[in-house]
This record gives sequence, structure tokens and C-alpha cells, in this order.
Amino acid sequence: MTRNLKEIDGIPKELRGENVPVVLEIRGEIFISKGEFLRINEERRKAELPFYANPRNLASGTLKLLDEKIVKSRKMGIRLYGIGACEPMVWKQMSEFNAQIGEWGFSVVEGTQLVSGIDAVWSAIEFIGNQKEAFEYETDGAVIKLDPIALQKEAGSTAKAPRWAIAYKFAAERAVTQLNKIDLQVGRTGAVTPVAHLKPVALAGSTVARASLHNADEIARKDIREGDWVEVEKAGEIIPQVVKVVLEKRDPLCQPYQFPTACPACGSHLTKIGDEVVMRCQNPACPPQVSRRIEHFVSKQCMDIDSFGSAVVEQLIAADLVQKLDDIYHLKRDELIHLERFAEKSADNLLLAIEASKEKPLWRLVHGLGILHVGEGASKLLATRFLDLHDLAEATVEEILDIKGIGVTIAESVVEFFEDEGNRYLIQSFAELGLNIKEDKGPESVDQTLRDKTFVLTGTLPDYSRVQFKELIESNGGKVSSSVSKKTDYVVAGDSAGSKLTKAQDLGVAVIDQKGLLDLLES
Repeated sequence: MTRNLKEIDGIPKELRGENVPVVLEIRGEIFISKGEFLRINEERRKAELPFYANPRNLASGTLKLLDEKIVKSRKMGIRLYGIGACEPMVWKQMSEFNAQIGEWGFSVVEGTQLVSGIDAVWSAIEFIGNQKEAFEYETDGAVIKLDPIALQKEAGSTAKAPRWAIAYKFAAERAVTQLNKIDLQVGRTGAVTPVAHLKPVALAGSTVARASLHNADEIARKDIREGDWVEVEKAGEIIPQVVKVVLEKRDPLCQPYQFPTACPACGSHLTKIGDEVVMRCQNPACPPQVSRRIEHFVSKQCMDIDSFGSAVVEQLIAADLVQKLDDIYHLKRDELIHLERFAEKSADNLLLAIEASKEKPLWRLVHGLGILHVGEGASKLLATRFLDLHDLAEATVEEILDIKGIGVTIAESVVEFFEDEGNRYLIQSFAELGLNIKEDKGPESVDQTLRDKTFVLTGTLPDYSRVQFKELIESNGGKVSSSVSKKTDYVVAGDSAGSKLTKAQDLGVAVIDQKGLLDLLES
């Protein structure tokens, strides 16, 4: 994207002057202004082309284009506001940082105020809220940050967010439209989700025609009925949802919605599991479940089989070539080339990708099984602990709970999954088909050395990238965190290590270098 970024006003080609760090990463957001978005869509109207949905998606798509002339023609903007990596740290206040990068020619966020006390903070939020329509871009809130960088370090961060900054979201834009119909969608795990089909309405820069209704309890709580007029907003400015019914516009003939007791796809009885609010279809042969289960298995997050998109999945199911996960590995070239849009080369490419997936690591296969509540992280923990899919299938709840990071819900879900005879047959079938159902190391390996150990990587490591070290640590039973805390076992520090090293020293956390980590792996 570098060539495209050079076409954006607000990014200087060169930094001149004093206080320029050796390494500097500045964070911000790229946007297409509201006026430019209208201009682009007007050109598309004249050319009888479909309109772009919203500025956010258009900006994201434009950055990925290979033609920088198009990028330049769309006049994208940028606002910078955050420090990433910085060596050496030459600022003591965020306000100093913003002033300096503004002097260098970077576009910074307008409307920033330096205030003291919560009353002044609230006044600043109200000011931004009143002025936001005058900004050239869409905005949905204000961010409050500690100004002294030393205090930011002291406050620290969780795994997901900094403790030294918090966002205040303005009330989302709402629109009123009519709910024509409530449809039900069946997911991979059998969860049945109600979806509102709406009379299309413009909302927050796009046209909304569908909205999630979440579950049966939510429909009942809001008394949502087919034919009602409803208020709709975008949660987080992205996901449309029905906020409430406009009761004064309700037709007296509208009847309360009765959530069905049978699956809309296969007719099986719907049930609730434990304390869940979601209704589920328990029939594993339910058609939507089958297709989504296969899509999940072949996805990049699981077995990563190229050329196996949702359209291919639907074709194979319709031709009755794939119904179960192991059917994928029984596909033949002659079967594929007779399908629509399949030529000899595309059939060969798919079969090669399927064959290559047999060598994928065990955690990908565990994730691909689609066990309820088991995501990528839990799959890695399970594969690292049990090393063999057969052993995982025989594990008890107590044995699984012995894994740091695995709770009761996941443990019970795993045991319940493997109690099913069909799932146990599937494991045996995978083994006979040649899939990798074992980790490539034995019980006496270094896996036991790093088990339950938490590492934080900081600075530049000489021989391997951070991604490579992360994979090394995780494949040997350890966990990599992004922040240092008292629960951290080791901080692996390379050249130009910054605040994470300082915090580790303050907390008394063990600090090692690349050699120290490799020694642990070999011990």
C-alpha cells in the first residue's frame, strides 16, 4: 500500500527538523470525506453504475487498489493521533506529540482540547458532539486520554485496550422504517437467529434492509411484530439493529410473533442448552448446518484449503458429493470437472489444496471440527496439551480443566462433542485418510518446559521475527501476551526494547534475551 499512501494529503514525504526519532510509528485513520463520497457516487450515477454503500468501505477498498491514479483521484484524507513504536521516546506529553507531528506536516485530529477535571472533560465532549456535523468525515464519538506519557505507562493496558484512554460514543443515528418479515437463519452450530427484513432506509451513510433481532427473548421483550414500524440504528455505526417499536404506528391487526418450535430448515425440534438464550437445532444433518460446517472447516482460520469458497461448498452439497467433513477427502477429479464452472485446472488445484491440508497442524483440525465454544485459541491449547486427537477424544472434563485458559463451558462442550458416535467415527476416518491427527513431538519434548508460561516479546530480536518466536512459544505450550503484568513469566527483550522492558523491571518479571529463550526451548 505504500505507493497509495504517498497519494494522500497529510502524509509528508520527508521529516525535517529537530527531535526526529530513529524509529517512529504514527497511528491514525484514513478516510474519504463526506463531500468526496457524494462526488464519487454522482459520477457513478451519471455512468449508470451502482452506488458505493458508505465512505468507510470505499476508503478500505481504495487502499487495496493496484492503480495509484485511482487512489489519487479519490482525494483521500488522513488524521494521525497515536504513538506506536518510538525509539528514543522524545515526548513527555501526548499534546507535545500532536503539536510536533503537525509541524512536520502530518494531518492531526481537529478539535483536540487539553483540559483538567471531569467537568471540563464533559464540556469538551459536548463541544465535539455539537461540532461533529461540521467535520469533513463521519465520526461517532470522542476519546479521552491521559496526556502525560508516564501516566499512560503507569495505567498500562489490558489484552484488548489501553487503560489510559476511553471512548465516549454519541447517540447513534436512527431511522424509522417498516418491518416486513422476520426470517430465521440457522448457523453452523445449530443456533437459530431471527433477522428482520425491512423496507430499505438510508442510515449512517448506507442503505439498511436487514437487521439482527438477536433471539426469541429479545423479540418478546421489545414486542416486535411483523408489519410494525420500528426505529433502527447501527450498533457501533456498523451493525443494524432494531431499537424499539413505534407503537403509535402499529396496525391493530399485527399479531405477536410466535418463535417456532421447529427448525425452519429441517423441521427438527428447537431447544435451549443450559442457560443459553439462543434456540438451537440439534440435527447435525440440517442442510444449513452442513454447509456452514464445511465452510468453517475449509476456511483460512481452520484447514485453509484454497479454492474452496462458499459457492463451491454449495455446488458439492447440491451434487451430493459432500455431506460430512471427511467426504472432502474422497472427492475425485472426474466428479469435479462435471460441475458447473469447474475446468480441469480448477479441479486439479482444488484437489492439490485438499491433499496439502492433510499436513496442517493438529490445532487447525481441532478448530475445524466446529466444537461449540472452541475457537482458535482454545484449539491451540487443547492440541498442545493432548498431542493426539484420539487422546483428546478420551479426555475427561477434569483433565481438560487442568489446562490454563480453559474453563468449564469449553471443557464440557469438548467432552459432549466426542461422546457422539458420529464424531468419534469422523476422527477415525481422518486418521485412515492420512490427516495429521498428532502433534509432531512426544511427551518428553520441550512442550512440558513452556507449558503454562506466559511470555511478552519486545524490541528487535536478531535472528527471528516476532511472529516466528510467537509460533515457537505456542507450539511448545507457552502463551504470548501483548502486555506485561505480574502474571507474566518472562519478557523476551531485543534491541531497542522500550516501555515493556521498563515495566518488567519495575514488577520484578524475569527478563531474557533471544539466547535465553532458545535455551528454554532446548532445555
